[in-house]
Amino acid sequence: MQEKFALTNKPQDAVFITSYGWTGGMGEAILDPATGGIKFFKGRPIFVDSEVIRRLLEGKLPDSWVGELRVGITANIKLVLKTRRNPSIRGAPKETFWEVQINQLHDIRVLTE
Repeated sequence: MQEKFALTNKPQDAVFITSYGWTGGMGEAILDPATGGIKFFKGRPIFVDSEVIRRLLEGKLPDSWVGELRVGITANIKLVLKTRRNPSIRGAPKETFWEVQINQLHDIRVLTE
């Protein structure tokens, strides 16, 4: 899957990989294919809302898996700056990050090697 993800907050057609089951509390991380880590824009991490990913993957997940899955998404998106507390950590400070807003989904699939 060839990534096409511009680091801009303007609407764009994008192709990217996100995690599924990442436990960061702010959503599913957008992965940087060059490093394997989280992709950043203007010094802030980029996530997709976990509930959105779960809903889009309904009926497409394998019966079982170990660890975190990688999910390929092709969509028209926009990056939106968000600030909130990590709900998985009691008393966590507010964090600012970019959230992928999916305007129109073209394709989503669980990736294998």
